Amino acid sequence: MIRGCPQLLTIDISWTDISDAGLQALSKGCPRLRAIIAKGCHSITDEGLRWVGQHCRDLRLLNLHSCYKMNQTRGFGDEGVLHVSNGCHQMEFLCLAGCANLTDSSLLALSQGCPKLRTHRGRWMLTRIPGNCGELRRMDLEECVLISDAALLHLAAGCPKLQRLTVAMVQNHSYVLHNIEI
Repeated sequence: MIRGCPQLLTIDISWTDISDAGLQALSKGCPRLRAIIAKGCHSITDEGLRWVGQHCRDLRLLNLHSCYKMNQTRGFGDEGVLHVSNGCHQMEFLCLAGCANLTDSSLLALSQGCPKLRTHRGRWMLTRIPGNCGELRRMDLEECVLISDAALLHLAAGCPKLQRLTVAMVQNHSYVLHNIEI
């Protein structure tokens, strides 16, 4: 099917068992893709995201919500996010919520490789928000229990176009939230 759809712009493959080979075929067969929605696809690894980064140069939306299964030995991590950030420079929306293998390295890679990123949804510890998040308008840190005061201060200073910040269910930040200058 994929070989017959070179003009495909959007695909939703959520909650399927798509493999890295499937992402390879999708990425190579549909290089014009602008949106991949792959929520709950537990078989995606760094290798599959390498294909996306290499062949989907016009990708603007990538939703990998809940693509991590607890106690899973496979999955994707910082390396996969690095592949995406190295190839998908048009990215505007990225959802990595529920992807527990990620560290601050992913955020750093995205800030450097995806300058057009406007919305980021993710739930991992942030210790630094680089200054080149100039287009970031929305940040969802809901349930980021490890978020530090320093990260919130860097976010306030480094993202001048930020319009929406979600810090629901994050404890012990009342001092910082009252003292951020907007």
